[in-house]
Amino acid sequence: MRIHLIPAWAAMAALAAPVAAMAQVAAAREQTFRERDRNKDGVLTQEEYGGHFGNFRALDTNGDHVLSRDEFVNRHRDVNETDPPAVAPVAPDAFTALDRNGDNVVTRGEWRSDLAPASFSRLDRNRDGLVTRDEFANPLPVGSAEARFDDLDRNNNGIVTRGEWVGESLSFDLVDRNRDNRITIDEYVIPSTGVLNPVGSLDPRFARLDRNRDNVITRSEWRVDGAPATFNRMDRNRDGTVTRDEFANPLPVGSVEARFDALDRNNNGVLNRGEWRGETLSFDLVDRNRDNRITLDEYSSQAAGVTPESDALGTRFTQLDRNRDGMLSRYEWWGDRATFRRVDRNGDGNVTRAEYLNAPVTYEAAPERTPRADRFVILDRNRSGYITRSEWPHDRAHYDALDRDRDGVITDYEYMNTQVLTDRFRQMDSDRDGVLSRREWNGTAQTFAEFDQDRDGNVSLDEYLTY
Repeated sequence: MRIHLIPAWAAMAALAAPVAAMAQVAAAREQTFRERDRNKDGVLTQEEYGGHFGNFRALDTNGDHVLSRDEFVNRHRDVNETDPPAVAPVAPDAFTALDRNGDNVVTRGEWRSDLAPASFSRLDRNRDGLVTRDEFANPLPVGSAEARFDDLDRNNNGIVTRGEWVGESLSFDLVDRNRDNRITIDEYVIPSTGVLNPVGSLDPRFARLDRNRDNVITRSEWRVDGAPATFNRMDRNRDGTVTRDEFANPLPVGSVEARFDALDRNNNGVLNRGEWRGETLSFDLVDRNRDNRITLDEYSSQAAGVTPESDALGTRFTQLDRNRDGMLSRYEWWGDRATFRRVDRNGDGNVTRAEYLNAPVTYEAAPERTPRADRFVILDRNRSGYITRSEWPHDRAHYDALDRDRDGVITDYEYMNTQVLTDRFRQMDSDRDGVLSRREWNGTAQTFAEFDQDRDGNVSLDEYLTY
């Protein structure tokens, strides 16, 4: 009888191992969910989630723009959820072992392939050079472009050299767009699509037009017979040059740019009175600066119709554009990083006026002038629009708490969003009396004295947020 029971017991143990491992992963995700659900409403917004927008959208299976506990914990489950996984997932503490500095992300410098379930690029889904816990648990498929890049990157340093470029049908020089003699993951993979950078019929035409080989096409290099669309339809950000990505993705035929190009018969980028035929609007009305020619920006603002809302957005854009270069950098932006990426249609790291006015998003309104806003201006000594570590006069933990996206600087949006500081204050306030005594303070006596502005021996929430 015992002889027959032994194999059965062994089989049960084999099944129990992956189930137990799966339970460990679920428990770790439960804990992460509780930590991120700051307002304790039982769901995670994009801001609370904190990860890449594409990952958030993939987890949001019912499309309600928030993540429930079930969506976050039981992500990407198959229909038959009672079956144990064929292979036990990586133990959840493997991420902790890699994250040596405890900042909740893993860099290439911390990377050890023997502890990870996949290569670095397969895990770094948003290609920001960091692997979060969510990315660690959900690597890209084996056959993805990122996986193929890692096969080429034999020394795992994040770039592919000519010596590593073996077995590829594409030309190294064609993929090396910035001509620096090395290929990055962004050059190998088309941003936001996850497919291999194609040659197709587009790249040869782009190469023929790009006569000076600077990887952009100017109007002087432009030839209508060599392009799949007109210059303005391709120049999506209206900077006077067409990149490879813009060349492959022209604006629609019925767009304002297409209508402008139909009028611009000599293709010089401006409309004169002789070309202004078939338009119901007055030439003089559209020619705002009275220089007897109409630019695309003038045509767009009038021919597409200016509303009070767009006029207010234009004013807001001008206010945000502190250095007056005609576009908004990440550090001039007021709002979260996910919204910035959605508005920045061409992914060049800047938002143009056209992108800002035509984006399908609702912008957050900046708060009225407050003592805290004035404090930000004082701290930003070099008037760069953000606070660096060298400008920060307080403790490092306070700085790290405000630097929510971990990019090494504090923007005004991060500084004005005091939720993280309020949470930290409440954690220190162990007796829940609404003030911090010296005993509850986790800093030095000197910092306590700095925050205790009214010298009553306690630090109130207002003092904590205002200082």
